[in-house]
Amino acid sequence: MRKILLIALFFFFSNFILFSQEYIQDYKTGKDLSENLDVLHASLGASSGINNLSGFFGLNAEYFFYKGMAVDLGVGFSTWGIKTGAGFSYHNMYVNNFYLRAAYIFAAGMRLDSIQLKDIQGNMRTYTVQMHAAHAGQIVVGKDWRVGSRKNRIFFEIGYTYLLNKLLKKNLMTIWGNYYPSNESLFLLYLLAPHGISIGFGFMFGR
Repeated sequence: MRKILLIALFFFFSNFILFSQEYIQDYKTGKDLSENLDVLHASLGASSGINNLSGFFGLNAEYFFYKGMAVDLGVGFSTWGIKTGAGFSYHNMYVNNFYLRAAYIFAAGMRLDSIQLKDIQGNMRTYTVQMHAAHAGQIVVGKDWRVGSRKNRIFFEIGYTYLLNKLLKKNLMTIWGNYYPSNESLFLLYLLAPHGISIGFGFMFGR
């Protein structure tokens, strides 16, 4: 996780420096930057991915409330039930460049009835699993590519999602059965929760 954060910060600050240098050059030459700086707008779109803001498939919305700064929202389907996300992102003014986002993730959970899992002796048994609500924090670095209109774009992002249930002292799941499930079975169930490497891609329509 530490390496991913360092990479994200490196891209963020290096691109910010590049923008600042170009801004100074354009200011000296009198070039009009209003098109690049006028980013106050809302966008709607769809995305997919692994540990994405809106699950493996969902809808996204964002609102740029200040130059380069936006509120991001997402809702969709995930392996841990309906998933929602909300966060803040910083774009380095040019829509086709890098951005950094920090977000809070909430997955509602769901109930799995009569699923087959291995017990501690390696035999397949029937269990009922209640996935409780999952809470997580996320940080990603992404890149936009302009498509057609200046405010329409595709994006790709990568980062890390950290599960907060243990920190918040909230149970992640409850398992009912007549036998103890194996560590392998517990690990596979844990993989379904929103945590770990995050990868997302999608398309946003701006207005």
